[in-house]
Amino acid sequence: MICKMLVPLLCIMLLSHPVSGDWEIETLDSQGVTGYWTAIRLDSLGAVHIVYRDDTDNQLVHIYQGASGWESDVISTCDCWFMSMVLDSTDMPSIAYYEHTLGEIRHVFWQNDHWETSTVSQLPYSGSPYPRTDIKLDSEGIAHIVWCDTQNHDLFYAVKNPSGWDITAIEEAGYTGISPSLCLDSDDNPHVLYWNESMKAVMYAVYDGESWNIQILETNPTSGVFSYNTLVLDEEDVPHAAYEISGDYLGAVHYAWWNGTYWEIENVVN
Repeated sequence: MICKMLVPLLCIMLLSHPVSGDWEIETLDSQGVTGYWTAIRLDSLGAVHIVYRDDTDNQLVHIYQGASGWESDVISTCDCWFMSMVLDSTDMPSIAYYEHTLGEIRHVFWQNDHWETSTVSQLPYSGSPYPRTDIKLDSEGIAHIVWCDTQNHDLFYAVKNPSGWDITAIEEAGYTGISPSLCLDSDDNPHVLYWNESMKAVMYAVYDGESWNIQILETNPTSGVFSYNTLVLDEEDVPHAAYEISGDYLGAVHYAWWNGTYWEIENVVN
């Protein structure tokens, strides 16, 4: 778990025992205004990797547990927002983010001993909801990215190819694609959870190899555009979703899973 203070700095909280232990807190970066839009992963050896924005120096930073302690690496100087990160087969970060100043969805990854940056799509900033990204790597290490086009309010999905990106609009009707969460199943087919503001609904989309199938998971007329969503798939490729249902500044956390026929929905926190 990463926390951001009122005066932003980067800190990490580690649970010393999975059930009964205490939280151990380390401050990793306290120079200037830093620690924005963190993402965290554990590598194959259990070492922690974190990426975040250093706002003071306008940098995308990778900090990780090395052999002799914490080590850091400046990936690039950029106006990076809304990072999402996974680790590749070599335990190096593969990152999607929004470049706010230039108005671009970007992908950055480690290749041939240096950081490579690729522009996925042009996307001039047009206000909230922000163009949040999510990234996953498939069984061959190929990057898949989803994001919300905040200019046209559409949901887009991109797959890396040798010369660029194959980009598909998942849903373009109305005001949609907010806060997308991406998973890949055992056949590398994408599953996406997101919010459709026009329909006031949490939506679930899955690509079956030929076309996108889109379902309404749950509707709530009082919820707003800042509904946040998280999707995971279990070992049987069954989707499990957690999301916010809110209205009038009051919210609830719902958990849903697909039972093979319909979505089972539970109110977890009210």
